[in-house]
Amino acid sequence: MKILVNAITAKMGGFKTLIISFIENISEDDGNEYYFLCPKGVIDKSLLYKKNINIIETDKGNINHIRRFLWYQFSLPKYLKKNKFDYMINLTNYGPIKPKCNQILLLHNSKHVSEQIKESLSIQNKIKLFVQDIVFKCSLIGTETLVVQTNYMKEGVMRKFKFPADKIKIIPSAPCEIVDDDFDEEIELQIKNFIGSESNIICNITLYAAHKNLELLLYAIKYIKDNDLCKLKLIITIDKYGGNDQENLINMISELNIQDYVLSIGNIKHNNIKKLLDLSKVFIFPSYAESFGIPFVEAMKCGKPIVAADLGFAHDVCGDSAVYFKYNDEKELAKSISDILSNERLLHEKTENAIRRSFLFNEKDIVKQYVELLV
Repeated sequence: MKILVNAITAKMGGFKTLIISFIENISEDDGNEYYFLCPKGVIDKSLLYKKNINIIETDKGNINHIRRFLWYQFSLPKYLKKNKFDYMINLTNYGPIKPKCNQILLLHNSKHVSEQIKESLSIQNKIKLFVQDIVFKCSLIGTETLVVQTNYMKEGVMRKFKFPADKIKIIPSAPCEIVDDDFDEEIELQIKNFIGSESNIICNITLYAAHKNLELLLYAIKYIKDNDLCKLKLIITIDKYGGNDQENLINMISELNIQDYVLSIGNIKHNNIKKLLDLSKVFIFPSYAESFGIPFVEAMKCGKPIVAADLGFAHDVCGDSAVYFKYNDEKELAKSISDILSNERLLHEKTENAIRRSFLFNEKDIVKQYVELLV
């Protein structure tokens, strides 16, 4: 069969990771021909060693939402028909009403089902989400199988969009293999000077977004410091020069007078993730809206227990490897961090659980599940 994998917006983060997983784990001998529609320059050409993998570079992911909607509804179906594709694995959340071939659609944007996201939006952004919900509902008309990554997402789609359960397939995600490269000398020295003799190192590795809940994390650290709950050092990976929100977050560290507790080393390379996790006892990921959460799995694969929001997506991924807190309560987050750092038995138990649970998320098995939908 001839398969188009639509990934026009896969520029970074978990989405780009998923595309690389596909390319690395699709079998050359499965009888299918795969064409990956990707942004220019995203795919390392060294990955293209399989005879049934083809890359089509495009800038369609950069056009505005109205033009992209029209492209989905008119240009993309014509392209699919002209090139006689049997299936489109559409990894971009939205798709054509009449795709002219079988469509497998992945929804990986949690805003369509997250009550927490909805509560946090301004009136203007609620209107924008309302329109996006309509576009997604239209996309479901042309969808043979909808793929989501957690039961939390499945239940949300069924509840909000009344999409039938038998047409929804849960396929989790998995990180690419994490290569263990050293930090550059400047970052390594910065971390060494910050840590000093402290053994309670915790970290958060993510790109900035409001739903990542990092402001709450800083307030929790201040509460820990002010109430002398425990000693610790938190390392985060936010680039101060990434925009106003990022700059404001970094400025909060000095405004709250917690610079002796918190260090941001800026965005790091994927190959440095393991190095930072290995330095840490616990991974803190307070996000209140995820469709899955690749950082959870990266932490578990490095044997790190997790502190996460007490929400469905986190339970689906982390299970018994995490300590959970109420997503909007900095005092409860502070207590959760303090409890796991001060309780060796709990720390050991969650570490063992994390190692065991990490084996549930295997790149090869996950890609195989997508291929099995091609019938």
